[in-house]
Amino acid sequence: MNASVPIRTFQSTTRASRREWQLAIFVVAFSLVAFVATVPYVRTPLVRIPSFIPSYESALFFNDLITAVLLFGQFIQLRARALLALAAGYLFDASIIIPHALTFPGAFSSTGLLGAGAQTTAWLYTFWHGGFPVFVLAYSYLRTRDLPAESADDSPARAIAATLIGVIGATVALSLLATAGEHFLPEVMRDGNYSLLVTKGVSPTVWLLSLIALGALWRRNATQLDLWLMVVMCAWLLDIAISAVIGSSRYDLGFYAGRLYGLIAASFVLVALLIGMARERRFVQQQLVQAQKMEAVGQLTGGIAHDFNNMLGTVIGNLDLAIEEVKDRPAVEAMLNEALEGALRGAELVKRLLAFSRKQPLQLQTVNLPYMIEQMRPLLGSAVGERVALDVVVRADKPWPVRVDPVQLESAILNLCINARDAMPDGGRLTIEMSNFELESWFAPEYPDLTVGKYVALSITDTGVGIPANVVARVFEPFFTTKEVGKGSGLGLSMVYGYMKQSGGSVKIHSEPGLGTTVSLHFPIGAYGADADTVPKSSETSKPRGNERVLIVEDSPQIRKIAVQIVGALGYDVQQAADAETALAMLQRMHCDLVFSDLVLPSMNGIALAGEVRRLYPGTPVLLTSGFSSRIAAEDLRALGADFIAKPYRQASLAAALRKALDPAKQAA
Repeated sequence: MNASVPIRTFQSTTRASRREWQLAIFVVAFSLVAFVATVPYVRTPLVRIPSFIPSYESALFFNDLITAVLLFGQFIQLRARALLALAAGYLFDASIIIPHALTFPGAFSSTGLLGAGAQTTAWLYTFWHGGFPVFVLAYSYLRTRDLPAESADDSPARAIAATLIGVIGATVALSLLATAGEHFLPEVMRDGNYSLLVTKGVSPTVWLLSLIALGALWRRNATQLDLWLMVVMCAWLLDIAISAVIGSSRYDLGFYAGRLYGLIAASFVLVALLIGMARERRFVQQQLVQAQKMEAVGQLTGGIAHDFNNMLGTVIGNLDLAIEEVKDRPAVEAMLNEALEGALRGAELVKRLLAFSRKQPLQLQTVNLPYMIEQMRPLLGSAVGERVALDVVVRADKPWPVRVDPVQLESAILNLCINARDAMPDGGRLTIEMSNFELESWFAPEYPDLTVGKYVALSITDTGVGIPANVVARVFEPFFTTKEVGKGSGLGLSMVYGYMKQSGGSVKIHSEPGLGTTVSLHFPIGAYGADADTVPKSSETSKPRGNERVLIVEDSPQIRKIAVQIVGALGYDVQQAADAETALAMLQRMHCDLVFSDLVLPSMNGIALAGEVRRLYPGTPVLLTSGFSSRIAAEDLRALGADFIAKPYRQASLAAALRKALDPAKQAA
């Protein structure tokens, strides 16, 4: 059984299941049994019921019309011309029923309306039953081509309007031919008997055309729509056979039975589409609940991470300073280093929470994905071990470049490869595959997290134990893990999920228990620019110093105290303020070479402060910091030309960030 994260499905794109095949075969077999039992009595005369035709064809009209509308709806979403052709077929059926009912003798008048003659209804029946298979053949042909209907000058509305005009025009033309032009057509009806349809080969030709349409539909990997359309054509064949080939007169058993077959035939696709709509509604509800849950968890984790980052900032900062003070006491230094290592692991955990909540700052760069994976191959090979064969496959001559945060991407890929290794305890094969992927609108519903455009797909496939269906939908939730206690935090996949969402891409997982798992990442071409200029990685032993005056703006007394100590230890003349208003007042009284401010401040926030500094004191650099950074804040940062460093920061990282902000300002001065 396949296990995958639920995706939006349509009958025209979803492969029919074994159970659906079994049900369809049962329906066809039952219809054949009923047909065989009816054949000996086909020509038995029954009571004339003139009102039968209007009643039967009214039901058929609405049946076909609703089916056409639902197919047009799927066409709007998938833009497949095959669906447009099939919708046109059902619309043609619904429209030609109208003149057939109006012209039928005894239904509304003794001879029929619209100037009907003796041959009119017989020929309208022929056009009706011969026309639908033609549309089915068109559907079958276009389905194999997978052609999207839209182009630069096309739209679904225009395509549907053109279809409506074409179908109505064809119906009017055929109705005129069968009424006003009746004398141009061969005689096929005589005194209510239409056996001439058989002797002149008209109804056998229509029956054969329907059989060809059924053959064109046949394929083992049929979609749900294909399958039930095949059932429709089987019933359609029985309808024509019993009412127009074996039967020969109006109001005999074949006349009534054939039309009942026709009504049943028109219902199969409609019922399948209605069931699909119910599933679609349930899918949308599930997606909404899941999205709300993930958003709520993301907001919660983002808030916790922000507060936790502030606490870690105090711990890490004090430990950094304490280590410098005890260089002559190795035992104490070792204990402090262990404490610092624990705090840094806590900071890494917070980064994963921020990744899931999509509030981590990203440093986006244009990257050649295959080259990056090749550079990572030694690391990945070491991570998965000798018992796992590692294959890298590039399915494109010229892979499109993507704009990603390479550090976060490396972490995500490494996480996925380690998960794959853990799923193959006895060894196996791990395949990393990359390909260009252009998502067109007709296939977009299969990727609800993506918009139409160009992507690079990166898939990581293992041959491991797989994931059960009841588990796979939860794998991206934070802290959810199937590993033993102590062997996983449950944040690896949630970090990948958050990173891909923040990068404008998507992640999908597909798994079959006993066969393996595939995780697919889709990166957009030219994703949005970098959220903020993140400070480059620097050696933690490299601490560039300075003597400029730095104004630190921080509302938390503990964090402000440690920031003052760290910056002061680097040689700078440090001033401090608890809010933006105080900082601006201090800037009026004294010159400061740099403003180092938290983003989250009471009253006026750090971004607004940076804007005021830029307006009042042009050329004064601003370095902002925060426990998290949203994308909106990052765009504002870029507009202000401010630098950014994420909390918690080490002394060496802050030293590099200060010089990065100060040196260009000095050169400009």
